[in-house]
Amino acid sequence: MKESIPAEVIYDGPWHYKGYHGVKSVCYLRLYQPKGSSPAIAIFTELDQNPGTSITNRIEVLTTLAWEFLQKPEAAPVVIEHYPNRGVHNTHTDRWQFPESFDLVEFDRKPDGSFEKPRWRRISRAEVEKLIGQPIT
Repeated sequence: MKESIPAEVIYDGPWHYKGYHGVKSVCYLRLYQPKGSSPAIAIFTELDQNPGTSITNRIEVLTTLAWEFLQKPEAAPVVIEHYPNRGVHNTHTDRWQFPESFDLVEFDRKPDGSFEKPRWRRISRAEVEKLIGQPIT
């Protein structure tokens, strides 16, 4: 199997945004720039300490902000929504509830380039790591 070239990390830290009704919200953002002409990859992670609106409910806004941070490239970033393991073991069903998850999010584009109408597709941690060419830390 061919080894992926690790994408360059161009942002790795808290990402503040306005939630519904202007409430202060925060997630964690990792922005990667693959080698060559591939689009940037944005991984938005929901934080337990987020006092505001979830990443799921503001993913269009978050993606537009990241695209603006990237100086509005023609190619839309690849967007991944990540929820860390918030698992609780249900002893009645012997199943885990709310395990770690990754979703690839695709959008329609508005005439101004911003993003709307998200569509989510569950992907594995291995698929994400293959995209970025390195383990997720």
